[in-house]
Formats: sequence, structure tokens, C-alpha cells
Amino acid sequence: MALDEALDAYWRRITPSMTRVGKHRLLCLGWYAGHETARRCHTTWSALSAACHYRPCELTPAPAQIRTRLREVADLLTALGAAED
Repeated sequence: MALDEALDAYWRRITPSMTRVGKHRLLCLGWYAGHETARRCHTTWSALSAACHYRPCELTPAPAQIRTRLREVADLLTALGAAED
């Protein structure tokens, strides 16, 4: 949720209409926040989404994997300028 909220806050500052469609937020992020930040956002969002929606035939994510992703979210909050919001 923190990453979604940070992306919403970021796009509200840049162009408010971008917050309407979630997929577009990530696709266009590289043009505004830089390729590396966009890549990290997409990778982290995808990993956390998969962790929350895993299938019964898959292994659940290990606690270390979740901790790593949560640290990445904290770094992305700073990169997107959402830490002050």
C-alpha cells in the first residue's frame, strides 16, 4: 500500500490525471523519475503483488524476501519524494 500511495502522491505532483490508471503510472514513470527508479518500482510492485496473490501450488515467499522488498519500498519512498508526504 505504501508504494501505491507513494506513486499516487508522485503523480499528483507531476500530473494529476496519471493517478487514474495504475498500469500507466508504472509505464510512464521512467520518463519522469528515471529509468532506474521506474525499474525498481516495477520489480518491487510485481514481487509484492505476487507475494500477496500466490497460488496454492507455489511456495509462499520467505520472510527474508519480504523484508528485502519492504526495505526497497522504503528506498523508493525517498526516491519518489513521498517520505515527506
